[in-house]
This record gives sequence, structure tokens and C-alpha cells, in this order.
Amino acid sequence: AVLADRGTYRLAPRLGISHPIADRSKLYFNYGHFYQAPQFQYFFKSNSGNILPGSFVGNPNLEYEKTVQYALGVQNQVTDDLVFTLEGYYKDIYGLISTIPEYIVSGYTLDRYVNLDYGRVRGFEVSIDNNFSKNFQISLKWDFYYAYGKASSALAAQEYRLSNVPVNMDEHPLSWDETHKINVFSSLIYQKGEHPYLFGFKLPDNWLLTLEWRYG
Repeated sequence: AVLADRGTYRLAPRLGISHPIADRSKLYFNYGHFYQAPQFQYFFKSNSGNILPGSFVGNPNLEYEKTVQYALGVQNQVTDDLVFTLEGYYKDIYGLISTIPEYIVSGYTLDRYVNLDYGRVRGFEVSIDNNFSKNFQISLKWDFYYAYGKASSALAAQEYRLSNVPVNMDEHPLSWDETHKINVFSSLIYQKGEHPYLFGFKLPDNWLLTLEWRYG
């Protein structure tokens, strides 16, 4: 078993700058460090006890997965209710979970989870947001991006080892690279005392209807 260290901490600096370029438009830049804890199964899975050769064992000293993100965009207030945004971004992702073999005795090998892999995402996002106007609101976002890295999953290194295939250390397209993602979110709301009419029939007031559609 591996003994856990006592506590950890991280600093996550963020920076945001915007500058008006017209009465209703602005140019902005965002930079930030973001941290995410690995799933708990990677910390504690079969960390001790009798386990079979080729099994995965946890690592209580895993680090946070770190993302460094840059974004540059322009935003335009088309009308009082309609906002158009075009943003380019890229992300470097460090410390993704992988495995390394630990040779206990001849013929007995375990694979321990470690922070080893790297990924990067490059793309842009187009969004149109219509704030509540005449009881209706809609948000449309389209992402176009490419994701490259060393491995598509935490199990890839063991799969290479068991197949006697050299680990691919070059960056290559990742399996979760979807290229296109579209999100549409809309809401229809009527406050107390507001009664909509449908084909001449008076409907109840004080209700909210939300619809969401995703692709990718």
C-alpha cells in the first residue's frame, strides 16, 4: 500500500481584461488556471489486500488535473436583448490520469494510477443569447474544436502493455474529440397575472417551460 500525504493546496490565478471597441461592442481576453480532482476510484481502488496480477491499484497521492486556458473574443450587443459572441480559445491539460506498471515479483505486475498524460484543446465558440423579451429567452452555442493528447483514457497505457505494443508518446487525436458541439437552451415564462392565449383560449399564469437540445 502507498501511504497518503497530509493535505495539499493549489493556487488558481485568473485574469480577465476587456476593452470597448464600439458603443455596443467589446474585445476581451481571459486567462486562468483550473484544477479538478481525479475520480475517487483512482485514489482508493484496491489500494491494499490480495489482488490478482494485472489489476489496477489506487494512488492516494494523485495530484489535481490542471487546465491552463486562454480565450480571446469579441462581443456585440446587437439589440437591447440580443448578444452575439465570437471566442477563440485553447486549453493545455496537465496531469491526466494514466497507469504505470509495478513489478512486484516475476510474473506478478500491478498497474498503479499516476498523473502522467497530457492533452490540449484548440477551437472557437459562437454564441447568440436572447435575454427574456416578450416572455421568451433562447441561447445558442456552437463549438468547433480539436483535442489532441497522449492517451484517450486512463487505461490506455495498460492496454498497450498487455498487447505488447509500444506506448504512443506522440500527440494524436483523442477519442473524445467531438469537433462539433451545439447547445440550444430556451425558456418561456409567464409571471403571476400574465395569461397567454392559444387559439383564443386563455391559459393559466405563473409557469415556466424550458427546452434544451444538444448535439455532440
